[in-house]
Amino acid sequence: MAILTWNAELSVHIKSIDAQHQKLIDLINSLQKQISIGMGKDNVAPVLAELLGYIVSHFKYEEKLMSDKGYPEYSAHKKEHAGIAAQVRGLSHTLGSGKPISSPEMSAVIKNCLTQHIMSADKSYSSFLIEKGVK
Repeated sequence: MAILTWNAELSVHIKSIDAQHQKLIDLINSLQKQISIGMGKDNVAPVLAELLGYIVSHFKYEEKLMSDKGYPEYSAHKKEHAGIAAQVRGLSHTLGSGKPISSPEMSAVIKNCLTQHIMSADKSYSSFLIEKGVK
C-alpha cells in the first residue's frame, strides 16, 4: 500500500525537480512496502540506503540550481536539507545497529519530512527559479 501518491499539489512546476520528487515518492513507497510485508532489516536497510542516496543527490541538484540562480534563501534551504538528511541517516544508523525502531515511526519520519519540505520550502523557491528561466 502506497503511503504517498504524486499529485498536482506537490508540483513545483519545474519538470526536473518534479520528476525527482516523483522518484522520491516511489522510493518511499518501496520502503513502506518492505516494511508492511514484514521484511526484516536485511531487506529494509538497502531500500533505506537507496532512498538516502537519492535524497542526498536530489538535494545537491536543488542546491546547485539555487546557488547558480542566486536564490536569496539558499542558506536556510540548504540547512533544512541537511536536517532532513541527518534524520534519515539517523534512521539508517539505528536500523543498522540493531536497535529497535518502529516501522510506522520510520515511515512517518520520512514521509512527513519530505512532504512538508516540498509543500513549504520547495514551493517557496519555485517561482524564483522559474522567473530565472529554470523549467
